[in-house]
Order: sequence, then structure tokens, then C-alpha cells
Amino acid sequence: MGRKRNLDLEFMRYIMILSVAVLHFNEDYTGSSAPWPGGYLGVDFFFLVGGLFLAQHYDRHKTDESPVIQARDYLICRLKRLYPPYLCAILLMVAIRFVNNGMSLSWLVWHVYETKWQYLFLHYLGPGISYEMRSIWFLSPFVLLSFLIYFLLSYNKRLFVGICPVVSLFILVHIYETYGSLSMQEAWEGWLYGAVLRAFSEMSLGVYLYEVVARPGCNDRHQSFAARGKAANFLVGAVEIGALAMLLMTMHWFGADKNDFFSFFLIVLFVILSYRREQGYRNQILRKAVAWLGAINYWMFLLHLILCQLLVQFAPGVEYWKILPVYIAALTGVSSIALLLERKAREKLRAWTCKA
Repeated sequence: MGRKRNLDLEFMRYIMILSVAVLHFNEDYTGSSAPWPGGYLGVDFFFLVGGLFLAQHYDRHKTDESPVIQARDYLICRLKRLYPPYLCAILLMVAIRFVNNGMSLSWLVWHVYETKWQYLFLHYLGPGISYEMRSIWFLSPFVLLSFLIYFLLSYNKRLFVGICPVVSLFILVHIYETYGSLSMQEAWEGWLYGAVLRAFSEMSLGVYLYEVVARPGCNDRHQSFAARGKAANFLVGAVEIGALAMLLMTMHWFGADKNDFFSFFLIVLFVILSYRREQGYRNQILRKAVAWLGAINYWMFLLHLILCQLLVQFAPGVEYWKILPVYIAALTGVSSIALLLERKAREKLRAWTCKA
């Protein structure tokens, strides 16, 4: 994979976060999940790709330090990236609710106390723990399991990668038979939330995919389709587009049911094929646009429910097909501005740190 961006994955990141955002917009604005009831499957894509990028980081930065130290350093690295935008979004939502509750200081103090665990990414410790926005459940298992999976890779990479697909399959079968849907994050198993099972199975599978299709040199023994000529590369691209089209159709047709598992393996197929073809983004403007859409996905994730609430509050009753494009354009634009401001802030912080 090298340092070159996989622009197919960058584009897919935008499509998948948009799927989550549109699902939540439909629920908040119209009171129904239609016409995108399967939009939550975007979360499964992010767990999968999160595991893949975690394995990539380990492959590039592994050291002779103990597994605990390596996992700790990775966790700190992720928190530096994830936590500041997360905290900004949380505080913005708290501010909106503070205003909506008559600027009551007693409400504010009690609310912050009730939602205290979310400020530590620990809002999925157990049942009954309150947190600010329903979408951020994703971050708690993602952050905590990033430490565990990185530790396991550092401790014994060969063993962990070897058992990844089997463990992932066992967990997915358990979810399939027990809940009949991947959207089971709030299920309490008596010792952990379903979110943890869902995250571990898919992030572990992402680690495995990195090792077999994305790691530099892993395709040396089996020549990639891209190297076999334009016809083979075109065929892989056509199947990749077909997998994406089928995924989007199933997300439109089906909600929380067993078709989730077919959709998830379409996601896996798309990720595999994205590393098996020569990506044809030859236009420099197009390359930058796709890379940017992928880069703003985290801010879109953090801000989409805030924007939903504002539209429900200040623009209710607008015809759905008129308000939806406004929502998508506004979310993309606001997230772009937020990313630019974040980068400026980080640059100033680095400059200040260097001077100090």
C-alpha cells in the first residue's frame, strides 16, 4: 500500500458516513428510517477500515518496546487525533441543550454529571449510562478496542492475525443467531455491550484484510489484477462498482434484519477489490476532491446530529426531497470548515510548542 492513499476507500468513507447521517436525519426530521433504513451499516465499514488502518500503523511503527508500551503509544496517538474534535462537538451539543433548557445552571450541572463517562470515552461501560448523542456509541468501543487489538498485534502478531478470521466469524455467527441484525450495540450480554462484540469482530477482520490484501508486498506471489492488463483491471473495477451498488440497494431495501450480514460482506468485498485494481483517478482536481471528502468524514460523524437538531428546530415541515439536499450540502460544507479550523489550530499549537 505504501504511502499512497487508497482513493476508493476515501470515497467510500464519505458515502458511508453520509449513509449514517441520512439515516439519522430521516429519523429526526420525518420520524421514519425510510428510505434509508440500512444506513447504520456505515458504522460497520468504519470498524472494518479502522482495524485495517490500525494494522497499517503497527506495520509502519512497530518497535522493540513491550506490547503494553506500543499499545499505549498508539492509544495516545489516536486520542490526540480523535478527542479534541469530539470534545468540541459534545460541548456544542451541550450548549444547544443548555439554551433550549432556559439556560438553567442547575440543569447544566446535573446534565454534565449524568453524562460524565462520555468525556472519558467510557460511555459503553454498562447499561443505563447516559451520553450526549446516540451516534457516539461508536467511539467508546473503537477507542478501547484499539488499545487491546494493538496490544495483541504487538504481543504475537502471527497468532493474532492467524485466528482473526475464525474469531470474527464465530462472533458474527453469534450475533446473527442471537440478534438477527448487526444493529445490536445496545444489547447487554451480561458482561459487555453488543457494541464491543460488533467492534471487535469487524476491527479484527480489518487487521486480517490488511495482512492479506493491503500490506506492501503481500501481493508479490499473486500478481495483482491491475498488472495483468487493462481488461482485468476494468473487470475488477466493474465488480467493485457492482458490490457498491448492491450494498446501497440493500441498505435502501432492508433495515435491521439478517440481510445486514450479506451487506457487511459486500463491504468486505469492496475493500478487497479497492486494493486489487489500479485506481483511475488521473485528474488532479478529482483526486484532491475525493481525498478531501474522505478527510472530512470524522467531522461529519460528529456534527450531523447537531445539524439535524437545528433543522428540526428552525426549519420544520419542509418537503423531504427539498430539505435533504440542503442538509447534505450544509453538512459537507460545515464539516469542511471545521476540518480547516482544526488544521489551523493544530498548526498554531505545533508552532507554539516549538517556540516554547
